[in-house]
Amino acid sequence: MTIWTAVAAIFTFSGGSPSEFANQLFEESKQPVMVSQAVSVRLPAMEFDATDVNSIYAAFRSSPTMTKTPGVEMTYTDGMIPPEVLGLNLRLPGSYSARTARLDADAVNDGKITIQLKENEVIRVEDLANLELSRPLRIHPVLGNLQLAIRVEEMEEREFLIKVAKLIGGHLLSTEQQLTIMPYVAEFGKRAETTLRTSVRDINPNGNELMLQGVEARIAMIREMNPQELLHALDGSVRTEFWISTKQRTASVFVRWVQMAMQEAQTSGRRSRTRIVDLRYVDWQRSTFRVDSRLNLSAELVLVDPVSRRENEVRYTVTQSRTSRRGRG
Repeated sequence: MTIWTAVAAIFTFSGGSPSEFANQLFEESKQPVMVSQAVSVRLPAMEFDATDVNSIYAAFRSSPTMTKTPGVEMTYTDGMIPPEVLGLNLRLPGSYSARTARLDADAVNDGKITIQLKENEVIRVEDLANLELSRPLRIHPVLGNLQLAIRVEEMEEREFLIKVAKLIGGHLLSTEQQLTIMPYVAEFGKRAETTLRTSVRDINPNGNELMLQGVEARIAMIREMNPQELLHALDGSVRTEFWISTKQRTASVFVRWVQMAMQEAQTSGRRSRTRIVDLRYVDWQRSTFRVDSRLNLSAELVLVDPVSRRENEVRYTVTQSRTSRRGRG
C-alpha cells in the first residue's frame, strides 16, 4: 500500500501506480494532480519537496523516464508519445496491466470537473471526448492513446483542458463549435525522439550498432522536418517525400546506416537480402526520402552505372526492429 507522510513540505512516496501517486499527493496538497504515460509503469519510491521544482526533478531521476512537466504545477509525464504511433510495442521495467476506467456521468457538474481513479486505473486521453463539456471535444489521433492518472476536484473546464493539453505535449484550440487538443509539433518531435531512444533500450539492450544507426536516421529526419511537414507525415493521407539533397543531416546518417547494412550482409554467415550497391554511383540530386505516417524513413536511391549509364532504383527502409531492401531497374 502506498503511504505519504509530510514533514513541512517534504513528501515521501513508497512506490506504486500513477493513480495512487495522484490520489495521495492530492490529499496532502489539495491541488489537482495529473500523470501522463505512454506505457503503464509503476512509479518508484521517492521523496521530494512539492514546493521546490529542483527537488521534484531530482526525485524523479530514480524513474527511468518520468519527470515534472515544465511550467505546469503538479503534472508529471514520461515525455513519450504512444509507441504504436511509431509502430512500436514497448514493455518497460515496472510495467503493469492498468485498467481503463470509465468516466462517471457526473464527472462534469456545472462546468466543473471532478475525477478520482482507483488503484491501477487510468483513463485514455481520447476518452475525455466523452465528457459532457460545453462543446464537443476532439483529440488528435496521435495523442489519443496516452494514459492519464488524474485527481481533480471541481476544476474549471478550460483550466482542466489546458493543463491536460500541456501535460501531453499539446495545446487547446477553441472555437464556438468545438474544442480541440492538437499536438504542439516541436514538443511532439522531442517526445517522438525520447520514445525511439527508449525503444532501443527495450528492444535492443545490447546496443546493436545497425539498429542504433537506424534510430538515429529516423531521429535526424524528425529534427529536420518543419512543423507542417511533420503534421503532414502523421496525417498519412498523401505521401510525404523530400529530395535527399534538401535533408543533408539526415542523408549523412542514413548513408552511414546503408553502409553498415551492406557491411553486415557481406560479413554475416547467414543469407541476406541486402543488395550491395556502390554509393559513389548514387545520383543524390534525383534520389528521395519518404516518411510514412509512423515516421518510418525510406529512400529511393537512383544509381547510375558509370559504364552503361543505365539507371537502377533501390529502396532501403529504416524501421526500429527490421530493415527491408528491394531494387528494380
